Amino acid sequence: MGKKIVFLLASLFMACMANGQNTIIKGIVTDSITGEGLPYVSLIFKGTTIGTATDGDGNFSFSASTDVKNLEVSYLG
Repeated sequence: MGKKIVFLLASLFMACMANGQNTIIKGIVTDSITGEGLPYVSLIFKGTTIGTATDGDGNFSFSASTDVKNLEVSYLG
């Protein structure tokens, strides 16, 4: 399940890349079996302090002005 979530987020990240100074990353983290949104999943660019957490429905959105391409995802549950 974890690999599918990371692949989904990596694909989403690459699709959301925009030209310019800031990149806006938004999406939803879902369970690979049930398809339900996962609440309070932590997302952070590896090696930085830039990140966010999903809301109660699994949605997230944040803006970054960095060139880091690795997104760490952590979830307890």
